[in-house]
Amino acid sequence: MGLQRLDVFLLIFARMMGFFTTCPVFSNRQVMIQVRVAISLVITLLILPLYREVPVPGGLPGLVPLVVQELLVGMMIGFVAALMFAPIQFAGELLDVDLGLSLVNVMDPLTQQQAPIIGNFIYLLALLLLLAIDGHHGLLLAATDSFALIPLSQSVLDVALQKHVVELAGEVFRIGFAMASPLLAALFLVTVAMAVVSRAVPQIHVFTIGMPAKAFAGLVVMATLLPLYALAFRALFERMYAHIYVAINFMK
Repeated sequence: MGLQRLDVFLLIFARMMGFFTTCPVFSNRQVMIQVRVAISLVITLLILPLYREVPVPGGLPGLVPLVVQELLVGMMIGFVAALMFAPIQFAGELLDVDLGLSLVNVMDPLTQQQAPIIGNFIYLLALLLLLAIDGHHGLLLAATDSFALIPLSQSVLDVALQKHVVELAGEVFRIGFAMASPLLAALFLVTVAMAVVSRAVPQIHVFTIGMPAKAFAGLVVMATLLPLYALAFRALFERMYAHIYVAINFMK
């Protein structure tokens, strides 16, 4: 491999490694770094014949900022995909608070951090659904398509991209609240029912039986709504792919 081909190899490899650093599924701690490097290496070798030469001003010292630039491009593509999973976690945290489970956390094996019970359950359910519908293949396809849409060493991280990411971050709260709203409404009705019972039969200690009853009702309603959550996750994944390609177009 000549020096020019080595430059192209490093630029492609840097973008793929940046993508696997922040992308959902692949960035989890359970995916060993050796696996990420191996997949990045295979994809790099497959894409390498498509590029003849990349102009590198300044020789080898000028290659370093280009490698960092491609690394940031890959990280941005993966970050946009990961940002679309944030509404799922936000919705789960809202439900944990209303169900009285916000003080009980579990160790998330994927992030090695404390995570709320319902939020972690919904997040893992979304990841499993993404794998079941081969959504990770769509993420890999978006990463490889970026080389055709954004030529090596020609990416631009401008204000338009930053504005798009900020707007996308704002949608996290709106989408997350929309996903949690059906169950929040059901829990509100349970709270109202307990208030009516407390006024009608003062002898019943509502505060003693209220939280267990509310948690039980919430879990039953959530189990009933799981098919609807699956449809919501599919729609969210479609938005994720759309936002990825929008971000790629902003980086042209």
